[in-house]
Amino acid sequence: MSDASERRRSFRINDHISLEVEPLNDDSTVQDWRAHFDEERERLALANDYLLLKDQFLPRLAAVQSHHPDVAAYLRHLEQKIDRLAGIVQQRELGLPLRPTHEANLSATGIRFVHEAPLEQGSHVGLRIVLYPELAVIPALGRVVWCRPAEDGRHEVAIDFEHIDPRDADLLARHNVRTQMRSIRRPPDEDE
Repeated sequence: MSDASERRRSFRINDHISLEVEPLNDDSTVQDWRAHFDEERERLALANDYLLLKDQFLPRLAAVQSHHPDVAAYLRHLEQKIDRLAGIVQQRELGLPLRPTHEANLSATGIRFVHEAPLEQGSHVGLRIVLYPELAVIPALGRVVWCRPAEDGRHEVAIDFEHIDPRDADLLARHNVRTQMRSIRRPPDEDE
């Protein structure tokens, strides 16, 4: 597979997220991070697992909608309330930012963003990505593909995910599709 096709093996979007980046400076730190990955993922997974379960039941909700639209409307109303409660619990338990902190180009296989400090090409980083509005938190181990100067002395960084839970990669892909659909449905700005 060529470098270009490897980088584009997953649908990418520009998105507003929160992001924590932890440079992992030596092999023992990387191994320690890998060893504790499953524990960290389970600690962060409330919203992630809820969203995946919710997506699995969409066909059933569609079936209810076709036969009992009032019941389906009520179920969607309950789902919205559960979404809000899950978001509040996730935000409070993990101390998540209420609003995104970064703009990023995001896919299920990697991320590009602007970072304050340079990161060495080929080095490993631990990532904690928060998706909005879901407040899903995705931990991932990544390798820096490239790092180049950006505006204001900051650095644009591209990272390929080396270790991400398959459920979270699926969640990222679904999030990207939902985000793209929201942008398509949004009416165009009058300024344009």
